[in-house]
Parts: sequence; structure tokens; C-alpha cells
Amino acid sequence: MARRASGADSLTGTHHASPQAYHRSLRLQKARSLLRQTNISVTEVSVCCGFSSSSDFSRAFKREFGQQPAADRKEIHYLERPSEQGAVVATHQLAN
Repeated sequence: MARRASGADSLTGTHHASPQAYHRSLRLQKARSLLRQTNISVTEVSVCCGFSSSSDFSRAFKREFGQQPAADRKEIHYLERPSEQGAVVATHQLAN
């Protein structure tokens, strides 16, 4: 007979994450989105996403994504800058 999913299982889609861990993950995903799409300071993002301190936020962010919030922001801004060489190659490919 099939096992019926508990409330935590149906929320998280897994048997391993607690509702608290799931909620923290959602808050961290929102924080990452704010860091990547706005110029809001890391401190303000941490407060907006419900963390009690910037240090708690930074620790949780690093545990979730493998790097500090500021490093994640710098990485995405670097990746979004179009390179002049890439633009030339893309233009050349379109012309052929």
C-alpha cells in the first residue's frame, strides 16, 4: 500500500527537508534574486528576507549556494556583461 505524504513532504517535495529548511531555502532564493537584480545592499537584502543579522544571512547563503552573497552578486554582473569579442563573433555568424 502506498504511503501517504505528510504535510512537510507535500510542501518540500522531499522526505528530508523540514518545513523550516524549506522556508529558509525559499528566503535564500528570494535573497539571491534580489542581489542579482537590484543594487540593494547585502544588509538590506538580509533584513528584507527575514534574517536576524547579516552574518546569519551570509552563513546561510554560503551554505546554500557555496559562496558569499557579495561574491554571487559580482559573479552574475561579470557574466551578464557582453564581451566585444562575443558580439563580433555573433554578428559574423549572422552575416554568413
